[in-house]
Amino acid sequence: MRGWIAGLVLILTSPVWAADCVVTDGDTLTCDGTKFRLHGIDAPELNPNQICLDEKGKEWKCGVAARDALAKLIANRTVQCEDKGIDKVHRERRIGICLSRVKNLMNGSCEKAGR
Repeated sequence: MRGWIAGLVLILTSPVWAADCVVTDGDTLTCDGTKFRLHGIDAPELNPNQICLDEKGKEWKCGVAARDALAKLIANRTVQCEDKGIDKVHRERRIGICLSRVKNLMNGSCEKAGR
């Protein structure tokens, strides 16, 4: 009986897999109404004042590329975010360690794909 209760507690307190996640930018997504900044990721912003240069010194829309790369990583996949608390900079967001059924979203895939 204790085993069943312990199992039930683990299930009820574990992170939830969410199918509805919307990417805001290269390091932020909203899953089931909760906005998460990916723990360990600092992607370029969509802000038009942020300028990125490629290896040849040419300007490019790195914020758009980062957002699109994250959207591609989670496209048609269920995502799970473990809530690590309030973002100290943007208090309306939570810090999350997020996984899809295929990838850990904080393993550097975002940076590699958003270059």
